[in-house]
Amino acid sequence: MNSAENLEKTRVPVAGMHCAACSARIEKVVGGLDGVRQAVVNLAAETLDLVWDESKIPYEEIRKRV
Repeated sequence: MNSAENLEKTRVPVAGMHCAACSARIEKVVGGLDGVRQAVVNLAAETLDLVWDESKIPYEEIRKRV
């Protein structure tokens, strides 16, 4: 990884998902954001495991997209 990156990692609770399509949509939207390295949704646990570059996108912007 590039030393200029400021990678953060967190697990975010995501309520309101009803099906695999919901979780897939969140992964696609969040995973496609510039600066997001990984977005993995666990439908059963209602969580989003997230790795992103804080210097490219703030957490609040990712949260809004979810």
